[in-house]
Amino acid sequence: MDVAVEELDAGERRGLAAHDAWNNAAVSLIRAAQAHARYFIADCYVRSVSSGQEAATFSAPVRQVLSQLCHLFLLHWLMERSGDFVLVSC
Repeated sequence: MDVAVEELDAGERRGLAAHDAWNNAAVSLIRAAQAHARYFIADCYVRSVSSGQEAATFSAPVRQVLSQLCHLFLLHWLMERSGDFVLVSC
């Protein structure tokens, strides 16, 4: 997200129109949106499997399998998009 914001700001500092700066930063903005969506999906999935009313409806073995599936899915995302995590500044 920081990269996308920096690209937008840099475009505006160079005197580009807002829509041109937006177009130049589009790839970074899309990557930031995808990362946010992945985080949201993972967060909802983890909360629904690990606690709450939804988790109570699953037996312990099913919860364990769903948890393992979630870990596998998250590890796949991390391996597939590892560069996105390097671009974030704290």
